[in-house]
Amino acid sequence: MAKSVSMSAVMVQACLPLWLLASSAIAQTVPDPTRPPDLISAVSRDPAASSAADPVLQSILISPGRRMAIISGQTVQLHEKFGDSRLTHIGETEVILRNSTTEQTLKLFPEIKVRPVLQPVRKSTNQRVR
Repeated sequence: MAKSVSMSAVMVQACLPLWLLASSAIAQTVPDPTRPPDLISAVSRDPAASSAADPVLQSILISPGRRMAIISGQTVQLHEKFGDSRLTHIGETEVILRNSTTEQTLKLFPEIKVRPVLQPVRKSTNQRVR
């Protein structure tokens, strides 16, 4: 009886590392649903490096007392500097950065194109019935 217990203990000790290795490999393939998109997490890892490249507008915060934007992981208030540019305009979906030679518009959702909505023509109800 003691021999069978020790044999099962040996089997558990031999299989345990393989089971742990396999379970960690399976856990790595399941994506985290709360993880931010790769673009945001890549920018927030190194905001100094990304501000030298093309800046990315991540968020716009508007309140009665102040306006600010998060650009490439850095909080910038209206009229503050971002790199060698100054934040001159904060709208609901875009901001404008200006330096001495250029003006750059950053959109919150650059892949979304806004199109005007066509209103249907309504017939006038002022016509008289004869």
